[in-house]
Order: sequence, then structure tokens, then C-alpha cells
Amino acid sequence: MILALLWTGGPNPSGAEYRALAQAGRYIAAGGHTLLLAGAGGPAFFAAEAYREAGGPHLAALLPEGAAAPPSFFNAIAEGIPAAQLPEEVTRRGDVLLFLGPPEPSQLAAARAAGKPAYAVTSLMTGTAAAEGLRLLPDIGAFARELAKLFSRSIVSRPDPMGRRLKGERHNT
Repeated sequence: MILALLWTGGPNPSGAEYRALAQAGRYIAAGGHTLLLAGAGGPAFFAAEAYREAGGPHLAALLPEGAAAPPSFFNAIAEGIPAAQLPEEVTRRGDVLLFLGPPEPSQLAAARAAGKPAYAVTSLMTGTAAAEGLRLLPDIGAFARELAKLFSRSIVSRPDPMGRRLKGERHNT
């Protein structure tokens, strides 16, 4: 699963915001998911560093025109994306969007149009009302729990996940 982490707060995160970014990176890595960043610098890079330190399997970046990234840090980089196309490109490539800060309307609209789940952490949203299609969560821990539910649903292959297999019967048969 590809998770797009979108930092929409200011250029200098507070201590709580920094911890939320690092915690998001660690949770995404612990789930074995790919982390997708829109840009290679700024505060979202804290999440990328925590993701790498936690053993995250695949780190990708979408870079707007004129932006540069440390080439050895990311597993995949798409460069030269026009700024006007970045919200749609993030939504196209990501399976889930996580806004850390107030969600940007263009990215939220693109997620809604594509039917992709979009989450925001309410403790990081100062003065912003809920928007249609945005799932509000109280903290990063709640996002991790929601992510676990999403992921477990996507790997269940039996029609009845609570059904018991007979002894000797293989899974996925």
C-alpha cells in the first residue's frame, strides 16, 4: 500500500508537530507500506528520516519543477512535475492520503474525485473545519489503527475471515 504523507503546516513545525511527523513515518514503516512524499525537503522530510530509521521498505518522492532531492535517500523519484499537476499525481500514485496540517483543497478534491481515502489529524488542524471526504482522526495513533484495519481488509482472501480452516487445509485454497 502506498501512503502519501502531505505536510500542509508551516515551515517550522512545533515540537508536537515534529513528533507527529516522526511517528507517522515510523507507523508507515512498521506496516511495511511505501511512503510517498510530495517534495523532498521541508518538514515532511522528518517523516522520511523516521521512516528510513524504522526500516521502511520503499521511499518515493514526487518533485515539482525545479526541486532537487538527495538521490541516494529515495528509492524512487519522479521529477519535473508541474505544480498544477502535483495534487492529481499524488492522488494517482497514492492509495491513502494523510494530511498533517490543514488539508489543501486541491489535493482533497483530487482524492475525493479518485475515491481515495483521505485522513487528517485534528490536533494538527488549527482553525480548519472538516471537509467532505476527509476522515478526521484525533492523533497519529488513531491513524495507525485505521491503517491496520485498512490493510488487514485488503489481504483477507477467504470469503469468511472468521471461518476456521480444517486441519491440514492451506490458506488461499
